[in-house]
Amino acid sequence: MHGVRRGGRIINIGGTAGDLSVDVKWWMNEQMELLGSVWFTSAEAMELAAMLGSGTIDISVLQPKSWPLDDINEAISGVASGDGGFTSYFVAA
Repeated sequence: MHGVRRGGRIINIGGTAGDLSVDVKWWMNEQMELLGSVWFTSAEAMELAAMLGSGTIDISVLQPKSWPLDDINEAISGVASGDGGFTSYFVAA
């Protein structure tokens, strides 16, 4: 973050494995802006699910893992597992 010039924009495009420590005074003084990304909209997620269901997209290269719904917090904490920077969570109730 400190490599961004004053008044710059920092964009987060992924999750983190823990809390981020940010010097809020520095943030304010440097007039920084932080933006997040949701990767895709709900409509795009539905389109992706349909493509996966129809076989249009081949995701066989991914190694799926599954958890029961009661263990969803354990699954989400797996973001630190080092799966190459790509972790998806498909939850079925």
